[in-house]
Amino acid sequence: MTDEKEIQDSQPDEQEDVTSEELETPEESNDDTGSDDSELADKNKQLFQRAKKAEAEAKVLKEQLAKSKVEEKPVTTSTVTLDEVVLLKEYDIDDLTMLKTIQAGNKSLGKEMSLPQAKDSVLFQAYIKEKKAKVRQEKAQLPASNKSLNVNKDGKPLSREEHQAVFNKLVNK
Repeated sequence: MTDEKEIQDSQPDEQEDVTSEELETPEESNDDTGSDDSELADKNKQLFQRAKKAEAEAKVLKEQLAKSKVEEKPVTTSTVTLDEVVLLKEYDIDDLTMLKTIQAGNKSLGKEMSLPQAKDSVLFQAYIKEKKAKVRQEKAQLPASNKSLNVNKDGKPLSREEHQAVFNKLVNK
């Protein structure tokens, strides 16, 4: 019902455009009014039907769009290439990620580089050298000693003479 009112309101008002010269006499307008009213009623019905049809089509399109959005969710699968499998035998995941980063960096510079070529690059060799040095340094640190020189085998504290004897024995080795 409100759609009909909106459609009628959106129709240009023909009476406003009429000048004083075009005014009809009341006798002539009575005959035309009946036919005009029926024509307007027919047009209103047609417009209302078109509006209903357009609303139904819009609803169907919205449903289809919602369904297509649900269906369009990409399934993220990571594909592993043969080069990656071969390199994983020799290197760990962090190293492989570094290789891919080097490969992508060269690609952005316009140079195509495969993973084995990236493995031979100076940048990756420096990365591996630094990583090995870091691991070697961590292993080289001595652990804390759990032996105490202040107690004997029984767990009793050493006297000053016993302590001096143990110290001299260790120093003279």
